Amino acid sequence: MVVREPLYTDQDRAELLALAEYRGELCPVCGGPLAECTSHEATGPKFTATRIRCRRQDALLIARDALSSTPRPEALVWSVTATQQK
Repeated sequence: MVVREPLYTDQDRAELLALAEYRGELCPVCGGPLAECTSHEATGPKFTATRIRCRRQDALLIARDALSSTPRPEALVWSVTATQQK
């Protein structure tokens, strides 16, 4: 007879259940609290959208745009490196 360790411990199962419950309370569109996101427009919180730019992604897109005439640009492997300003 072979005795094996269970795949998940009671603690593992409890944590997975808690995670599932937490994710069930999140808005599937934006990831915010579902109760807040779907609250009544007149009585719920007001929302203000802000934006910032990811400078790393921006640098990558600028570099890609500069090579738009390169054959098969989708085959290129890109990396972005941060350099310290002096």
